Amino acid sequence: MRRILCIALTSAFCIGVPAGGVFSARSNSGDWPTYASDLRGTKYSSLELVDAANFRDLRIVWRWNSPDSEIVKQNPSLHLNLFEATPLEIDGVLYVATYLHQIAAIDAKTGITLWVYDPGVYRRGVPERTGFVHRGVAAWGSSGARRILAGTGDGYLIALDAQSGALITAFGTGGRVDLTKGLRRPVERMSYGIDSPPLVIGDIVVVGSFVSDGWSTKEGPLVTCVDSMLALAGCGGRSTRCRNQGKPATTLGLRNRGGTRATRTYGRG
Repeated sequence: MRRILCIALTSAFCIGVPAGGVFSARSNSGDWPTYASDLRGTKYSSLELVDAANFRDLRIVWRWNSPDSEIVKQNPSLHLNLFEATPLEIDGVLYVATYLHQIAAIDAKTGITLWVYDPGVYRRGVPERTGFVHRGVAAWGSSGARRILAGTGDGYLIALDAQSGALITAFGTGGRVDLTKGLRRPVERMSYGIDSPPLVIGDIVVVGSFVSDGWSTKEGPLVTCVDSMLALAGCGGRSTRCRNQGKPATTLGLRNRGGTRATRTYGRG
């Protein structure tokens, strides 16, 4: 389940970037300044040096080791999920998010790490829905005043100085916005977070979020059942709701098209 939140980079979130310092809808510089290349989501680069004829001649010139490796050595109980981030490339620097939601800047020519920011999500637990997965960051502003924006698995939007990796303390509260504030009801922090890159449109940051499709407490009264690949026992129709009627736990029987049966229990018994 996903939610969308828009934040204006003005007022309390003002960073002070000169006018005209935001990225256009389409990039013709050869950079990759936003997820999917540009605001149209074309996933297209104007570079022509590499083509179908010479692609097979490419050779590896450097390899980059994620800073997560050292953390996992010190915390062997951490389980890393898939590496799914798409780096940004702006003015010869790559900006990427790691499994553990760390943000790193890398020299695109040499592969040398320029800086790493660690929000410490793993110290507070494991994001509930997908575990440790992060798909990337966003950039806002022009050279010399550029900011890197990233969501975290514990419900924050952070802003970093693109040159140093330091938090921009003028952004939100101490460099971050608490995205769990202002929701219709209280949420557990590790059950509400961000693993996809924000989208920056002018001075607006559009942030999607994940929420748990089930619940982890016995008080959870409602579950939405979508009847597509699975037929849920007791839940007829394509998009229905099943109540647990106050029971400590509800177990639903599942059957897929191949006839295989399974069960899923909601709430704690």
